[in-house]
Amino acid sequence: MAQGRNITIAAILALAAPSLISQFISAPFIGVVPGLYAKYMGVSLGAISAIVLISRIFDAVTDPVIGLLSDRYKRKWNTRKPWLVLGFLVTALASWFVSTPAENSGIIYFAAWSLVFYLGWTMIEVPHNAWSAEITENYNRRTTVFFVKTMFAAVGALAFALVPLLPMFESTEFTFETMRVTALIFLGLGLVCVLCAVALAPSGAAGSADKPVMRIGQKYLISMFENGPFARFIIAFLISGLAAGMNGTLQFLYLDAYLGLGEHVAIALGSGVFLGIFGIIAWYLIMLRMQKHRAWAISLALGAGWILAPSVLVPGEQALIPYMVMFAGMVLSVGAGLIAPYTLLGDIVDHDRWRTGEDRAGMYFAVFLFAVKLNTALGGALAFLLLDLSGFDATAESQTMLAGAGIRLAFAILPGLLFLTACAIMWTYPLTRDRHAEILAELKARLEEGAGDTPEEEEAPAHA
Repeated sequence: MAQGRNITIAAILALAAPSLISQFISAPFIGVVPGLYAKYMGVSLGAISAIVLISRIFDAVTDPVIGLLSDRYKRKWNTRKPWLVLGFLVTALASWFVSTPAENSGIIYFAAWSLVFYLGWTMIEVPHNAWSAEITENYNRRTTVFFVKTMFAAVGALAFALVPLLPMFESTEFTFETMRVTALIFLGLGLVCVLCAVALAPSGAAGSADKPVMRIGQKYLISMFENGPFARFIIAFLISGLAAGMNGTLQFLYLDAYLGLGEHVAIALGSGVFLGIFGIIAWYLIMLRMQKHRAWAISLALGAGWILAPSVLVPGEQALIPYMVMFAGMVLSVGAGLIAPYTLLGDIVDHDRWRTGEDRAGMYFAVFLFAVKLNTALGGALAFLLLDLSGFDATAESQTMLAGAGIRLAFAILPGLLFLTACAIMWTYPLTRDRHAEILAELKARLEEGAGDTPEEEEAPAHA
């Protein structure tokens, strides 16, 4: 595996480029498109809840499959690059069709193209993250790789938020017209980003596992969860991700249908995302100087406060400035959570190689992204279900008291409490900087000695 100091900034930039288009197109799919189908196509919130759940579970189930295939392809051909090209083409096709529904298009149309979209997105995300983790094993340099990826993703999200402000549109609201333009931008920009990564970024080290990658199954997954740091990490991530899924899915509806700020959505979200870029930079610098898991835990605690804050807002124009302040505070606070989970997982993969002698980066990131997408599915479905049960009406000019309580609970209160729970779990995470250095030293010594024994035959330290 390549050592961190030998990875140039130019190579990191090329490698990270696809994150720009990934977030540019995934942000509207998660936070805007479901609301558009409810508002303009007459699809009920209950039906959208079901489709969000089904499509994201499908998306999550395909992650381990793509992860396993990606690991095997990497082992044979020493690259994961073809997956990005194919995934981009599939995603671009689905993005166009989901953004151009006919007048009679309904729930079946939305569901079918959602499934295609998430399949393509999986083909990009799983191999790309595994590739990013294995490009270096240096504790801080790996953080830099995922910091740059996160910055590209933030710029992509900001670019999407600014699409409605283009002079070609009559209003600044998100509509299917803005989504069509988004799909076209994704196609053109995506070609550039994917080609840069494929042509300019190194493929990473050749597969060097002591054992062949085993078949996916019960034993395989149990082995992964016997990795202590991974078990603690994934539990914390599932809890915080469920909160983020609820909050992110309702962002558009909370602003548009509850606060009545539809014409200000692009400005509110865009300004918040812009400030969030500075938060990402700040948290990156903090993580270079302290334990990454502690930085993430602090970020979760701060984010919880800002996520809870909008629950006190009263609908109307007067809510715009307070909401923008709260949203800015939230995105500044949660910046560590956009970097730390990915770089921590790279360290966990090293721990797994120390334990088992197997190279399973693709599968670890597949299970992780399974959790990401399962969280979004469950979070989105739970959020829409709570709205449906409270009688929330996305087409109404004002909401009942019960409906208002429902969206405040789903958008702010529950997510804030879940963030605090995840913070408590991560505070005592065991795979520290020093322990990771010890593991790398043992892996290096084993490689130099040509030892055939795997750590399964050794007595693992209590803190592992």
